[in-house]
Amino acid sequence: MAICDPDPEARAKAIRADLAPIADKLRQIGATIAFMEHPDPITHGVTMSVTTRGRLYDAVTAELERFAARSGGKVYRADPADIAAGDPDGECLAILSHIVVRRRAAA
Repeated sequence: MAICDPDPEARAKAIRADLAPIADKLRQIGATIAFMEHPDPITHGVTMSVTTRGRLYDAVTAELERFAARSGGKVYRADPADIAAGDPDGECLAILSHIVVRRRAAA
C-alpha cells in the first residue's frame, strides 16, 4: 500500500521520526533494528528491518502492526511455520515498509 503526499521526502522524514520511539522500545526488549531509505523522484521508501529472537517475535510484530495501522505502512512477517519449527532463541526477521508516492497537485 502506498501513501500519497505532495512532498514524499517530508512525509518519509516524518515517518522516520515517528519510528524512532518504536525502534527504541524494540531495542529495549533485545531486537536489532536497521533503517533503509530509498528515495527517487516519484517515491520515497522507508524500511525498518527488525531482527529478534523467535520467542519475542509475536510481541515485536504486534508492535509493528499497530504502527503500520496508524501510519499506512505494511508489515512483512516470516512464515509462522518457519518460526515454529525453529529454535526459540533463533533469529527471526520482520520488516515494516512505507512507500510514499508524490501526489500531483490538482489542476
